[in-house]
Amino acid sequence: MYHVSNRKALTVLGAAAVLALAASACSSSPAASGSTAAASSKSCAGNTIAYASFQESAPYFAVVDKGIEDAAAKAHLKLYMVDNNLNANQAITNANLIAAHPGIKVVLESNYYQTENATIGKIFAQAKLPTIAIDIAIPGDPYYGANNTEAGKLAGQGLVAAANQKWGTNSTDLALVEEQTGPGQQLIMERTDGIVAGIKAADPSLPSSSIVVFEGSTDPDTAGAAVAAQLSAHPNAKHIIIGMLGDANGVSASKAAAEADRSSEVLIAGQGGDGVGISTLEGPPTTFIGTTDYRPEDYGQDLIPLACDIIEGKKVPMVNYIHHIFLTRGNVRSYYPHGNPS
Repeated sequence: MYHVSNRKALTVLGAAAVLALAASACSSSPAASGSTAAASSKSCAGNTIAYASFQESAPYFAVVDKGIEDAAAKAHLKLYMVDNNLNANQAITNANLIAAHPGIKVVLESNYYQTENATIGKIFAQAKLPTIAIDIAIPGDPYYGANNTEAGKLAGQGLVAAANQKWGTNSTDLALVEEQTGPGQQLIMERTDGIVAGIKAADPSLPSSSIVVFEGSTDPDTAGAAVAAQLSAHPNAKHIIIGMLGDANGVSASKAAAEADRSSEVLIAGQGGDGVGISTLEGPPTTFIGTTDYRPEDYGQDLIPLACDIIEGKKVPMVNYIHHIFLTRGNVRSYYPHGNPS
């Protein structure tokens, strides 16, 4: 495995590593993904693929990265890996590094910023490198990742179900829903819109004026501070559901509610199903009641066979969606009997 970070470059003997999260796009009929990937053909072995990680240090992507590493090793593939580090300029720099590296057959690209993905797609097209876009679409390339609208809906519906159980049917008086509107993040709005749609479908009695969409952040501490500000702005709300765009953000929101002495008044859901979310659901009860699972541990076993199909000249679906589920304290052990996947 070759590994290039933002701090240093090194060569590592061994198997492989890495991968990422965020939106949905492309056209054509989606192929439901999950654990449907067949074992890679022996003719794929020995080839080199590149993987640009979303952000190595993020908990969700640590799970994804391990899955990619394990699957690439099992397929006897060489992996050239770079860390985009949630930085648009770094992602473009890394794309040029990949394009200049000899012997790469397929690229797995995970960059959060939609606008830059068009530029990255052109870099790989000029280098004649087939590419699979992970979680954020690249125009004209196959997509693997979240169905963000559906994922959001599951969280919205899950929040209303939990609120009805705790406070009574149609008792919610305020819904707070995180959005992230920074440059190149347009596709993330599908997740926010999905949460809102799920809430409205599950509780039609809640007025639209009681659903507040607020600016969050990719940084959990900043997202938590944004929740604290919203709670302060709505001192009279007593039954509040909060939809966050990541598990770490959800846990940060839970802490913000506790610090504001509002824990009895809020219920919170995240997105991701990473180690942070699952550990929280398995631990002592908190206001974090569930998360839409993106099955980060499955990315590798789904993506590596897709890469091998491309290497072998096979046609792959243009859209490959993760199969989402909503995890709660009541069902998390059914899906993760051995605990935190990380």
